[in-house]
Amino acid sequence: MAPTLNQAMDEAVIGHYGNQAEAEMGTRHVLTAGAEVEHETGAQGNRAGYLLTPSRTNAGVYVQDRFLIGSRIHLTAGGRVERNGSFGWAAVPRAAVALRLRDGADATTLRASAGMGIKEPNFFESYGISFYAQGNPALKPEKSRTFDAGIEQRLFGGRARAGATFFHHEYRDQITYDVVDFTTFQGTYVNLAKTRARGLELTAEARPAPWLSLSGNYTYLDGMVVKNGITFDPVYDEGRALLRRPKNQGSLSVHLGRGRLDGGATWVAVGRRADSDFLGLGLDSNEGYSRVDARVRVRVTRMLEAFVVGENVFDERYQEVLGYPALGRAVRAGLRLRTGGRP
Repeated sequence: MAPTLNQAMDEAVIGHYGNQAEAEMGTRHVLTAGAEVEHETGAQGNRAGYLLTPSRTNAGVYVQDRFLIGSRIHLTAGGRVERNGSFGWAAVPRAAVALRLRDGADATTLRASAGMGIKEPNFFESYGISFYAQGNPALKPEKSRTFDAGIEQRLFGGRARAGATFFHHEYRDQITYDVVDFTTFQGTYVNLAKTRARGLELTAEARPAPWLSLSGNYTYLDGMVVKNGITFDPVYDEGRALLRRPKNQGSLSVHLGRGRLDGGATWVAVGRRADSDFLGLGLDSNEGYSRVDARVRVRVTRMLEAFVVGENVFDERYQEVLGYPALGRAVRAGLRLRTGGRP
């Protein structure tokens, strides 16, 4: 929630080159390798005053091998080495395995993966745009170590699918905004020493009839600050819940129709989550909410269709970020003309 007063930030990628090659090594290996070079530049700051013009060049190479053991075990292993203009060298490996216990329309598959990741500070975080949101060129990149394991089960002759995945993610040097002076509201970006997120994801899909499909998902997330780092804001005290990460959230979707007329709706529910006013007023959580979106499509002719989309159709009042009310009910309607190709 960085304040913005007559500020501007223009970030652009003016040069990007990448090349990827893939080769089959025998009948059981598929090897993929590639390289990328990217040059970023931008203009940031108050356009009425002095603009910063930072730039950086990033380069990376990666390799991945997908191979089959027997007839039921699929393994993927690879990694990437990167030279980044902000933080230097980094190497990130990753591996995944899938074991098919049963074949056919009612197949059962076990999956697991583990790896490391890295995310560079963006221009806004590294260089800032004003006195109120100053950059921090000394920011370290965000680093992650992730592990997940799950099962997928197909049911009723392939007309339904259910899955469950447990995940455990650890993040080091996670970047966050920190108010350093509550008198002037001056802030900057800092690294948190260590955070973690673990939980369970459940998914389900079904197509009980050719004209009806259903899907749903639910996520339980236990996220917390493990070690604070250099920020003194109590929002990031050790043991506190991760900011704006709901412990419970999920959605249900239904799609009806086929041919000339179809439509559907999605219900999204988000639970209470930790948040902050960053003003010292004592507001440290945000209420949960639910909303419904809907859409209808009618094919008028082979090339012309009409559609109506409703967002937040019950006009739910909520704030995705504390202090910033979400938009109310919105309805859009229009025509779509298809030219060329099959309808």
